Amino acid sequence: MTSRPGGYEGRRENMKMGYESRVYVVNVHRHPEIKSAVYAEIIAVVNMCKIDYDSGWHDLFTTSIDYKLFKDDGNTEFDIDEYGDHMKSCPVENVIEWLEMQMQHDNYRRLPMLYGLLKCFTTDAWRNVEIVHYGY
Repeated sequence: MTSRPGGYEGRRENMKMGYESRVYVVNVHRHPEIKSAVYAEIIAVVNMCKIDYDSGWHDLFTTSIDYKLFKDDGNTEFDIDEYGDHMKSCPVENVIEWLEMQMQHDNYRRLPMLYGLLKCFTTDAWRNVEIVHYGY
């Protein structure tokens, strides 16, 4: 057993490296002719906390966002995460597909919660939704 800050006791060999993740469900409004983002609205935020490096989670997000998001204060824009990386997005369907495969062998409690939320965004009412990754 090894001692951890905050009183956590655990076996080092059972600990996996991970990546602190937050995802934003973003409704992106694009100009119909030039396809660039005019406005991006955060609909929901989910803290996924630590996701294993080897799970393929981070690899889902491949498209750099071409818009800025607003922090909770409503004034501060951001498109860079806490690691200094430009934030990237993924279609909601791709994240749902990954979650379905991952939940077959991973019992991480945040996966079904995110899955349930994202299933709400597969209707025609939410055609412009992107899932944006934020590392922290």
